[in-house]
Amino acid sequence: MATTLDTFAPFATGPGADSTEDTWRKFMRHPLATGVLANTANQFRVYADSSGLQVKVGTGECWIQGHWGESLAEKILPIQTPHATLTRWDRVILRADFENDLIELDVLKGTASGSPALWPLTQGSDIWEIDLAKVIVDPSPSVTIAAGKVSDLRRRVGDAGGSAQFYQSVAQSIPTGTGVFTKVKFDASTSTTSDVEVTGTGNTDFTIRRAGTYDISATTTFAPFTTGANLFSTIRDNTNSIRLAAQNGTTFTSDPASVNVSASQHFNIGDSFSISCLQSTGGNLNLSTFERSTRISVTWVSDA
Repeated sequence: MATTLDTFAPFATGPGADSTEDTWRKFMRHPLATGVLANTANQFRVYADSSGLQVKVGTGECWIQGHWGESLAEKILPIQTPHATLTRWDRVILRADFENDLIELDVLKGTASGSPALWPLTQGSDIWEIDLAKVIVDPSPSVTIAAGKVSDLRRRVGDAGGSAQFYQSVAQSIPTGTGVFTKVKFDASTSTTSDVEVTGTGNTDFTIRRAGTYDISATTTFAPFTTGANLFSTIRDNTNSIRLAAQNGTTFTSDPASVNVSASQHFNIGDSFSISCLQSTGGNLNLSTFERSTRISVTWVSDA
């Protein structure tokens, strides 16, 4: 004997035709995770430009617990007056208000403190808030928000993810030293993605802008090098101080010599990783730029 489910929707007639907002939200949150829709307009990018106590939020689309929203023009959000002596962290958010049937941008004012923290998000049956950015509000007499005071907190959803390829265009000297690794500078690209941003002095760090699992593949090509030397290349999670992968070779007989290293790893927004290398013996050597032979590929794979 068939047994009817407790809730089902949407249908043209019968109990499944009476779909309330709560029912809609219950099933529409599953096709797509909550967050900023990737590769749409400016993806709600938050930035400051020292134009006052304010931040600016770019255009974009969002999906919050089954509800869609769009911003067609850049918005300016005021930042409240700084504390006299203490720093504050404010939180720029998108808020789906299920009671008042709207989606809005807002700034959650933090508590000024010697050890500031972000005001918590509200995520419940009436309101669901998601992150866009953190804003560091310096104490008075600060009267403006500078670009470096805004950190990206967005979670991007809704596409297959991007792939980026970077390479080294200027030869980089790698000193000899047991256990002393040097970060590789990737100062040029053949393709980029908003999922990851190249940061750090000389473009050595890859900062994650979209949480998920990434495939990383890097080739470091040494030229010249000392025959028989150990040439090492590693992928290191800078945020958690973990070595994700390492490769070395000791029998190279031709010049240049390449070392390949790869890893698959889950990262959170704001995490970063880098490629580092060293040689165990011989004089200093250069990473080769021959036919873009020192390169890295970074590809977002999934939310998991």
